[in-house]
Amino acid sequence: MADHKIILFSIGIFYLSFSSPIYAGQKIAPELLNEVRLIIISTKTTASSILSEKKKYSHVIPETQIIFSDECSNLKSGLFFLVSDMITQPEKEKGKLKIAKSKIKDAYARKCQIKNKGMLDLGLPVIHPSIEKVPDSAVNWDDSDRVSELKHVAGLGYFLVERHYMSNDPGMTEGRLQSIYYFKIDSKQKLLLQRHCWDFNNVKNENNYFVFHCATEMAADHFMHSSFVYDAKILKLIHVSEYCRNPELIKPNSMRCKAESVNANAELILKDKVVSLLN
Repeated sequence: MADHKIILFSIGIFYLSFSSPIYAGQKIAPELLNEVRLIIISTKTTASSILSEKKKYSHVIPETQIIFSDECSNLKSGLFFLVSDMITQPEKEKGKLKIAKSKIKDAYARKCQIKNKGMLDLGLPVIHPSIEKVPDSAVNWDDSDRVSELKHVAGLGYFLVERHYMSNDPGMTEGRLQSIYYFKIDSKQKLLLQRHCWDFNNVKNENNYFVFHCATEMAADHFMHSSFVYDAKILKLIHVSEYCRNPELIKPNSMRCKAESVNANAELILKDKVVSLLN
């Protein structure tokens, strides 16, 4: 590596076994039915603006929840709702709406047909509660830093890309933190894989292993990655290749990735690298 490499964030490596995993479950609502009524007190098109609305109305309705319209198959996409109530019994909608309107006159109700196996269906918040504490002085934050997402890999399970705020580590990232969790079916049993993981990508599984990469450093203007290999049966980290991106599993029991380096001209150099997973 060239001398102009800087450490942007440390690699959060957790050596896990199935018998003693690290869980991070957070229950945000009772188990939901396929269809709910939302009592909506504000609607915005960005995460930052709906968070401002949540703060604005907190003295009027302290307990609210942010719902992303993409989680409802019948609603227009790309909207953030500030919700005072989620109702599973339609006969209660009128009374709840009346209460909300007595406090915020523009409150309204909408039916939400919950997308199967989406974040709302699985009880996962689209915006982590810690994001509400991001200071106004954090000028480099945008919605991509505030909104978590769920990725499904066929035959393997779900990966939660949880974006949250770490107030005690502002630094170059202004407290931004992106962590990766895995669960097969039940989100309450989600397992922390990597606490610090930017540019989470290239998830692949084969031969009882799964791999992905994370950006863990910067050199010149280039993200530098580490590739992680897990035993899918026992959910144990078995190999890390630093300065290596785009991992793929090849037979038998090997991984191929692109080894990264930066030359004296600050140019990114990529070369094929093969490592054995049996060592």
